[in-house]
Amino acid sequence: MQKALFNHKKFRVIFLDQRGSGLSFPKRELKNNTTIKIIEDLEMIRKKLNITKWLIVGGSWGATLGIAYAEENPSKVLGLILRAVFLGTKKEVKWAFHEAPFRFKPKILNDLTKFLKINFNTSPIVKLGKMLENKKPQQYCLAAEIWQEYERCLSTSQDTTFNLNSIINNKDFSKKRIKNIPNTPFLEWHYIKNNFFFKSNQLLKNKNLLKNIPITIIQGNYDLLCPPATSFLFSKGLPKSKIHYVNLA
Repeated sequence: MQKALFNHKKFRVIFLDQRGSGLSFPKRELKNNTTIKIIEDLEMIRKKLNITKWLIVGGSWGATLGIAYAEENPSKVLGLILRAVFLGTKKEVKWAFHEAPFRFKPKILNDLTKFLKINFNTSPIVKLGKMLENKKPQQYCLAAEIWQEYERCLSTSQDTTFNLNSIINNKDFSKKRIKNIPNTPFLEWHYIKNNFFFKSNQLLKNKNLLKNIPITIIQGNYDLLCPPATSFLFSKGLPKSKIHYVNLA
């Protein structure tokens, strides 16, 4: 699906799997898995492929990495194309996983907090994160599948079914199920609990380093996880940035 976004007759496109994800090995490796290490990986790949400057494209966490890379290596970046800007702050995490569902999808949040036996006014992410760290498959399997399902429901403005019961009622913890559990929640929790390895508001404070780089942002008007306010605040003061708002998206 991501490859379909690009005209391969016009562009040379490099697709990257970050440490611990996709086809990178070892799968789900968290040791030495930090934002600065990923930036170093990108630089190593750029040099290996003899690329002088490149255009960085990324969405959500990919946008975070794109901005972080560009702030470290502005002279190597032709431009940025970002979808749904996320700046890796505690405030954004709190909004995405608790405040947004609290306001817009309260039943989903209620069902999840009730299952986790935590207060409705508490973010479920910490409890799920602790379950991901548990060595028992009955814990980390459930947590990974629930996390993915929760995020899936929050990633759309459409009315959608939260398939919580089908997950918790599945008592099969065979090797096949364990092998096929989603990888992303483990990496997300690793980065969230480490504040994405950023200093406070780092990307926003350092954005002036990007003032000479063309930046195009594609922003859905009703994005619950990465709301328009973040893109707007990031683009302010950057003369070469522009936002394309997608209505009802």
